Amino acid sequence: MLFRSDESNEVSTTVDRNPSLSVTKTVADGSETADHAGQVLSYSIAVTNDGNVTLDAPSISDANAVVSASYTGDTDEDGQLDVNETWTYTATHTVTQAEMDAGADIVNVASATSGDATDESNEVSTTVDRNPSLSVTKTVADGSETADHAEIGRAHV
Repeated sequence: MLFRSDESNEVSTTVDRNPSLSVTKTVADGSETADHAGQVLSYSIAVTNDGNVTLDAPSISDANAVVSASYTGDTDEDGQLDVNETWTYTATHTVTQAEMDAGADIVNVASATSGDATDESNEVSTTVDRNPSLSVTKTVADGSETADHAEIGRAHV
């Protein structure tokens, strides 16, 4: 029996890449309600690699909040969002007088993008608690806090 040593057989297996990420934005304690201009609302933004490939560091944006450049969760500190890894960012929004005057909920939308993964976003709302109030203070302008006589013949309107 003769054997040929130059024969080989090749088999291919398709690699099914599924780059995917998810974003979850939550309101931090104390930021569920806005009740005055200048109030700082705090948020947490969690970005999770729920695909099957490592992703480049995600880019986070929120048009209505300032997102911190720092984050937690890069367990191996390689600057890449590994499969099943979640990075958590913080964000803040300062309530404006225009938002208080409008009285509508303050809506913040966080978006994340990374490499091949489809951009994802998530929004949260903070209730604006309007409490319109008016007070009136009356004072005597000329310093005469006491009256010592009545005027006759003068009509008061």
